[in-house]
Amino acid sequence: MLYTGTQNRQSIRINRGGEDDYMDIPPFAPDPGLIQAVNQSISTTWPLLIRGDTSMGLRAVYAICYELFGPEFSQRYFAAEMGKFQSTVGDLLYHFDHERRKRDLEYHRLDPENNPVKPVADYLTKEVLIGMLEFESKGDERPVLNIRNIHKAEKTFVTDLMDLLLVHRFVKIHETGEEYIKRYGLPFLFLTADQDYQLPDKRDYHGIIYTYDLTLSREFLLENCKLEFAEILQAEPAMEPIIENLIELFGLVEDFASVSKVEGSGQSTYLELANAIQGKWEAIQSGSTTADAVLEELTAVIAGQKAILKNLDVSAILPEIITAIRAAEFKTAFAKLEVIQQRLPGPKRTALNAFIIRYHDLKKKEMLGTESTLLLVPQTTQLMLDVLNFLEELG
Repeated sequence: MLYTGTQNRQSIRINRGGEDDYMDIPPFAPDPGLIQAVNQSISTTWPLLIRGDTSMGLRAVYAICYELFGPEFSQRYFAAEMGKFQSTVGDLLYHFDHERRKRDLEYHRLDPENNPVKPVADYLTKEVLIGMLEFESKGDERPVLNIRNIHKAEKTFVTDLMDLLLVHRFVKIHETGEEYIKRYGLPFLFLTADQDYQLPDKRDYHGIIYTYDLTLSREFLLENCKLEFAEILQAEPAMEPIIENLIELFGLVEDFASVSKVEGSGQSTYLELANAIQGKWEAIQSGSTTADAVLEELTAVIAGQKAILKNLDVSAILPEIITAIRAAEFKTAFAKLEVIQQRLPGPKRTALNAFIIRYHDLKKKEMLGTESTLLLVPQTTQLMLDVLNFLEELG
């Protein structure tokens, strides 16, 4: 089994078994790094953690599964999205409504004739992990498990998940007495998270990690946009330079949504880029503007953004950043680092981004310390030394 990344070049709709139960697989063109990571995951049977734009992460997982298992992959595919209502491994096992059962039993006590006792199973909702275990018990196929947005889960989520899948391999629903024993090793396990996500303890994760930054991957974005908007490009070839300009703008600004006037999260994401392309196309189609006018407007915006970056004197800001770091004024220092990041060439920008990710991770863990306690926090001390060395090379 080998992933080539060559098969999913157009939108595909597959039936998942029901009359109106479909799954849409968008086109996707992976970069070489992702192809390598997938094949490492296959050969080792280790999970694959994809960090970056989570909407692109989902596209990647769909494309990988479709190529490896064909249209039938939906029969073995189990997915969950972490968030407000699902943040622990237990949330992905089952939910038993104790409150409703307690209330119904009270109604039965008061009026047994009109309120018969319901089966215990009526209060049980089986979640994705139980569904996966039930699938395993019925056949010999290795299931696919995709858990999205794990950066929204509890810190111990990955450790707890690995513990369940590899160590305990046993689940009991105490309220009903049902028991599940995991027959195989790990499923084909995909985890997706935002670019800033850091594993609490990498020693508890035996797997492959792949990270991408969309703002640094112009060719990758262009190829995927051309695939997604193939019909539009065929109908209106003048959209190609518009897409190219939007991608260039995407790589220049931190908050693409506000600059391109589309709804967004305050962080540049692929969905915001796609919405901007669709919006420009719809405006041209409606007659409210022309392709030439859109291109002229984008050219002016890009020129403005480049002028801002050109006028940014990195060498003048570096001493301010160094002073702030030495005074343990981390918020000030990293705010300025994020500004100059936009001005740096590719490799140095990538290196600086890694420091910024480490900073936000320590900030989340409340491990930054202050000027007086800095030496008591070795992770922070090491980060600041690494940043100072980087800035010296940059200067």
